Amino acid sequence: HLFHASYWESTDVVSFLLRQVMRHDNSSILELDGKEVSVFTPSKPREKWQRKRTHVKLRNVTANHRINDAVANEDGPQVLTGRFMYGPLDMVTLTGEKVDVHIMTQPPSGEWLYLDTLVTNSSGRVSYTIPESHRLGVGVYPIKMVVRGDHTFADSYITVLPKGTEFVVFSIDGSFAASVSIMGSDPKVRAGAVDVVRHWQDLG
Repeated sequence: HLFHASYWESTDVVSFLLRQVMRHDNSSILELDGKEVSVFTPSKPREKWQRKRTHVKLRNVTANHRINDAVANEDGPQVLTGRFMYGPLDMVTLTGEKVDVHIMTQPPSGEWLYLDTLVTNSSGRVSYTIPESHRLGVGVYPIKMVVRGDHTFADSYITVLPKGTEFVVFSIDGSFAASVSIMGSDPKVRAGAVDVVRHWQDLG
């Protein structure tokens, strides 16, 4: 279902595929510029759930966590947000449980640095502002948030740009895609969407 019409029209389909492969948990077998990609190991051991009912809620459901990919200015706040859910269509919310935040400071071969432990709110969300002591320089950094209770996790990236950088953020659902797919069918591409992307690409 990844290959709907807009991907076929894009010259970036190869980079899209490589990005998906690099995000795969077995990325340690890949090499980039002769450097082996660092393997992630959770820094904190599994613990009992904070809430007794969590164990019952999560029985027979699989993790469906996600973290927003973030773009930050090098001298502005660097904020990470995530949501921790289980089951199809987010049936179960992870509430009041610990989530560990890790970042790779020198990708792709750098060590994973443990930053902090957060607790999910009533909607399963967490938000974390990277402190001044660990402020990131210009670059793209992998992020992992790991649920302490079962070691399920979510991946994302934070991109830090130089001050004054101009960039364009594209929204997909409802803007470039004329429909939203819940059942996995290919969404319809809004007329002119690919032309808009190519316009900004041509402008650099």
